[in-house]
Amino acid sequence: MSEKVRIWWDETYECYDVGVLSDDAAVGDVERVGELVLSGRAARRRYGSSCNGCCICCGGRIPLTPGDISRMMRAGLGAGMSVGEWLSRYCRIDDLGPCLDVTLKCIDDICCLWDRKRSICSLYEARPFVCRTYICAPFSRRLDELRSQIVNYGEDLLEEMIVKGDFDGNKFTGIPLRNICSKELWGWLRDM
Repeated sequence: MSEKVRIWWDETYECYDVGVLSDDAAVGDVERVGELVLSGRAARRRYGSSCNGCCICCGGRIPLTPGDISRMMRAGLGAGMSVGEWLSRYCRIDDLGPCLDVTLKCIDDICCLWDRKRSICSLYEARPFVCRTYICAPFSRRLDELRSQIVNYGEDLLEEMIVKGDFDGNKFTGIPLRNICSKELWGWLRDM
């Protein structure tokens, strides 16, 4: 399998940056390269190769995509529950007028999946996209914008699935980035 998305350390700007190497790059390709950086198989300049247990990335709003819910359910979170029951138990759903905001519930502003005794996500291997692609190090505006547009698209898709009552989160990682990104961002990602 050839590399479709690349994340690298930019020495000039001292941050991680991202570029797309293939027109058929998909959401799953961004997740995979993010995991490579986090796992230590790629250099994490000046930063540790794994979670340090500080929970900075686990605080505040943790938006969900259909792929996140499918992954967490497959990993056993809420085993035997319907998607509706799962959403009721683990999510906060706010009606913001023209849209719904679906996020993981928090306890004292920390994600409900945070294991306070072990200081790590209790579902680390199946954590949401926004968490999987969070690099606890400086990152470029381009990488930040890519993550934002993927998450926003996923949130919109999840809302549509909730409203229609037709949930299929397994397709999310295969959605082509070119269908998600603005024309400006797509050009910026391809012109690295």
